[in-house]
Amino acid sequence: MTHLARILLLVAACLAGAGGVLAQGAAIVLRGAATVPAGTQAVSLGVIADLQGEAAQRLADLVVVPDVKSAARGRAFFEVAPDDVRRALRNAGAPTARLALRGSTVLIRIDQPPAPAAPAAKTSPPRAERRPVPIDRSGPPTVRLRVAEGLARLLKVELDALRVLFDDADGEFLSAPEIGRRVVVEPVTSGSSPRLMLDVRVWTGDRLEAARTVRVDAEVRGRVLVAQREIARKSEVEASAVAVEERWYTPTSGRALESVGDAQGLLARTRIAPGSIVRADHLEAPVVVRRGELVTVRALAGGVEVKASARARQPGARGEVIECVVEGGKKTFLARVEGPGLVVMSLNTAENPGDRR
Repeated sequence: MTHLARILLLVAACLAGAGGVLAQGAAIVLRGAATVPAGTQAVSLGVIADLQGEAAQRLADLVVVPDVKSAARGRAFFEVAPDDVRRALRNAGAPTARLALRGSTVLIRIDQPPAPAAPAAKTSPPRAERRPVPIDRSGPPTVRLRVAEGLARLLKVELDALRVLFDDADGEFLSAPEIGRRVVVEPVTSGSSPRLMLDVRVWTGDRLEAARTVRVDAEVRGRVLVAQREIARKSEVEASAVAVEERWYTPTSGRALESVGDAQGLLARTRIAPGSIVRADHLEAPVVVRRGELVTVRALAGGVEVKASARARQPGARGEVIECVVEGGKKTFLARVEGPGLVVMSLNTAENPGDRR
């Protein structure tokens, strides 16, 4: 049997048992930080990690920290190391050989109820009427300034292009002088909240002096795409319907698009009013492969290409990774949509579409 014939047999075997390719796409990616409510008794895997692939998603409820109180030892935070996750996976009999574990130690913050705010002065407007303001750089540097600088880095803007509004309850913590200390700022997963949550740790040498979850409203200034006229739901965005303008906007409401090319040819998910900033979640790519459609699969292995037929088990736009099943078979696999009726499945580990899901 020639070398090429052996490669073709291997590719055919991979297509027949493509369920294994689906498993290769399974990964547990540890987050840098997470927050749990006060009174939480145990922490599961889904709280501290992004779970990629069906095999990993089944483990969302796996308990990694069975006793939060013991882990915290009276503090408002504690850490979970990758070895702790591996131990929990082994104890549960999870298929660790099929799961990739990525990331480093996760800092878990126990979110304490905020202290009652002092009564506002009569001249102080309600929070709902206050707006984010530029950073005050006068005087000695404070924790507030370092947090603002960290936030600017996270949002990838200059400090002059950032306005912030912190909670009054965090005023004393943020007003502390920074001299002789090191302030570390990390974002915290906050679900769909429009406000930013930051995990702030203040170090003196190698000693953790203070740690706090700070909430902030932020606005950034930048060039964004703005609707010049109404764009109807499910209509295609034309170049004349949008233009780039410089504006202050809220970065937590979804990624703002920055060029006409980012939107042209896409479909509006919902009605976009004139003057509105056009964001990525307002638009969607046209579906070119529909659920149940018979598609052509081009499987690539090194310099060899094998063509087969399969059924799409999900709809997909160009560039999306969808689940397919070989025609006449039961095993599923992941493939990337390349165009109408065409998907690509790479059997090269470094280019496996399952890794892009």
